[in-house]
Amino acid sequence: SKIPFLVGINLTNKKAFYYKFNLLGFSELIEIKSTDTPIDIATSQTGEIFILYKHRLDFYQYNFEKNSLKKNKSTHLKKGLKLSSNHKSLLGIIDNNSILIYKFKKQSLSYLSHLSKKINAIIKDELLVNINISTNKTITIVTKKNIYFISEKGKLNTKINNTKNINLIDSTEFSDIIIGSKQSKLLYKYTQDGTELFNHHFNELNTPPINFNIYKPY
Repeated sequence: SKIPFLVGINLTNKKAFYYKFNLLGFSELIEIKSTDTPIDIATSQTGEIFILYKHRLDFYQYNFEKNSLKKNKSTHLKKGLKLSSNHKSLLGIIDNNSILIYKFKKQSLSYLSHLSKKINAIIKDELLVNINISTNKTITIVTKKNIYFISEKGKLNTKINNTKNINLIDSTEFSDIIIGSKQSKLLYKYTQDGTELFNHHFNELNTPPINFNIYKPY
């Protein structure tokens, strides 16, 4: 069985890291060295790590057997903002107020031009805020004015108004969507087609969240 594995960004020293849980109970937090400040980070169930910087995306591969990290490649960006991995095969990036969709497999990264163009035609003239790609490859995009629920083929399923200043998003193992705001303790759960299921107010939080991530078992 695989050992649980996570990645993140240390807000104190502005460095990306990966955190490995060892079988004997010991764990390691290992910094991923870079002279630039990371903006966002994502991973996959097979150990790929994607680090977003303002002007590039770095793509790493973690080897669970050798306990080693290898840098595969860097991809140039114009103005990176957010990224999302579905933890299996797809990566989405907001770059220069456009959506870039990539497929990753066996340490390679391929740009899906046709799908990216279809999505950008749907969200034309919007100010992009955040993106999520779910396990089943459905894509949800948050803009300043709206939230778009898009199929894996790039077809618009639903669009709802962003009246709650939503700017945080993630998805569950079953591809339900969780959204929230940095200005509120309320989180909302939607289906992948944009139907609201329920909301919950987290009274136990002292302040609204700055981010959240939903663990997906594998």
